[in-house]
Amino acid sequence: MLTTTLRSIKEIYGYSVCAADFSAGEIKEFYVDSKQWKIASISVGRGPEPESRIQISPEVLEEIDSPQRTFFTQLTPGELEQGVFPSRVVGKKSSWLPAGKLLQYTAYASDRPLGRVTDLLVNDADLGIRYLAVRVDALDKQFLLSPWNVGALKRRPLELVLRCAFEEVCRGPEYNFSVPVSREIENLLQEQYGKPLFWV
Repeated sequence: MLTTTLRSIKEIYGYSVCAADFSAGEIKEFYVDSKQWKIASISVGRGPEPESRIQISPEVLEEIDSPQRTFFTQLTPGELEQGVFPSRVVGKKSSWLPAGKLLQYTAYASDRPLGRVTDLLVNDADLGIRYLAVRVDALDKQFLLSPWNVGALKRRPLELVLRCAFEEVCRGPEYNFSVPVSREIENLLQEQYGKPLFWV
């Protein structure tokens, strides 16, 4: 069983995905369901070519070995080699977005531009997206937001529009990649936005 820990999604790109002593390769991409704000599918492969990759459901992940940068699955080597395909096909009309693409989005408060989306924090127990990190260019700082603050995602151009105003975002807790999100920070987010907490 996966532990309950918040991780930067950028940290777990490149992790190996294994069944026993068989490795299907490294994580190349995560597909985010932007309606439910969770990882819906994981793209795994040994090389850069998209056609060499398999898709697996995050539900088959069983254990994470951080020092070895490896996810272990519930699958047999044969099952993992074939891939476990999610029920939906990633397409142009899908609510799924590559996480790498989300990190290219420009975030807008309800009243003015903010800056680039810089990170997604995931709970490795179920790979739910718990927080977005957004850089506010005017302050040269990063702030945490619940994904439930997102009002709209525009694909052309790549824009993420929030329901909250600029000043409200800037009153929130700053994000530091090297410091874990604490209960204190969570409480500040809850007080400010009233959104679901990671710690329960």
